[in-house]
Amino acid sequence: MSTILYIFIFLFLLLFGYVLYSFYKMRVNKKILNTSCLVELFSFITNHGGHFLSHLMFLNDKFGYYAVNRSVYFSFQKMAGRIVVLGDPIGERSLYQEAIKELQDKCKASLIKQPIFYQISSNYKEMYEKLQYRVIKIGEEAQVYLPDFNLEGKKRGKLRTSRNKLEREGYSVQIVMPPHSNQVMNQVKSVSDVWLGNRSEKGFSVSFFDYQYISRFPIALVVNKEQDVVAFATLPGNLSHDGKSTIHVDLMRYIPTSPPGTMDYLFTSILLWGKNMGYDYCSLGMAPLSNVCTGEKPRTVYEWTASMIYNHGESIYKFKGLRDFKSKFATHWEPRYIAYKRTTLIGVLFRLVLLIHNKKPERKANLAYHLIRRVS
Repeated sequence: MSTILYIFIFLFLLLFGYVLYSFYKMRVNKKILNTSCLVELFSFITNHGGHFLSHLMFLNDKFGYYAVNRSVYFSFQKMAGRIVVLGDPIGERSLYQEAIKELQDKCKASLIKQPIFYQISSNYKEMYEKLQYRVIKIGEEAQVYLPDFNLEGKKRGKLRTSRNKLEREGYSVQIVMPPHSNQVMNQVKSVSDVWLGNRSEKGFSVSFFDYQYISRFPIALVVNKEQDVVAFATLPGNLSHDGKSTIHVDLMRYIPTSPPGTMDYLFTSILLWGKNMGYDYCSLGMAPLSNVCTGEKPRTVYEWTASMIYNHGESIYKFKGLRDFKSKFATHWEPRYIAYKRTTLIGVLFRLVLLIHNKKPERKANLAYHLIRRVS
């Protein structure tokens, strides 16, 4: 093929994608689903109990929808002609199935395809399957049962060594409670900027640095003997519907010059603090693609691909390294799933990558984006 023909095909595809985009813009009202009021949402979660992702709803980079006479709440974002719901619903549990059906009907009436549910728990896996969703495992969440956590024994020996060494060098961990002073906020912002470097913030299911969001929660600070902050982590907490309290190690950042063992020291200090504060659990977050195989060998193309990426994809993302780090603290692991229907897994993963790697709701037109929207 000549160069001119390649250019012609490229321009034709580009024009075709733009036409699809323009056509879709004319048909869809982007303001059909309501945005959430953070004050009302806080009250709703306080009354009904939250879950392992409910603190991320206060980033305010997502929309909210109340279903079944405002008895159930969904947090979601729109991407490529579908909505992606973050986590399980919140609210009256007996109405979850009815609420999902209402959400589906709302999407259909709004010319939006069936919703995708991301990072749902095993508690409601069967419910999604009854609603004819395909449910696949995407990883596991590391949890620590705090009443049993301590630094005793051979297994915790390296954690004790790191802790003792840093404290001898004048380091300490301070847990500061909101409202935070300008000095604290400026210090953590400085650490965050250094850690981030030239990288972009993520979003949706991953927290990012936002003053209003961070100011809501306690912050754990690792400070040196000069009282300079070298690492920090935000600590949202929530009470679940069964009365169990959980602290979350959320936004974590450190400067490159922090000494070896800094994050071990930060984590052990948070866990001991959470235990002393009377929390039941501490969530350390997801280990993506961890133990996605349900048997000894992969049974599906997805399980085979996920296992290959997990075992050999360290250059892409530190899958095994993240699991190994969290295993130093975790007492158990909770499976997490995606539920979807009437689309392809490729379409689901494409949307998730876009959502997580760019927190801004508005997307620039590109061919891949609009083709995925039209065909899946």
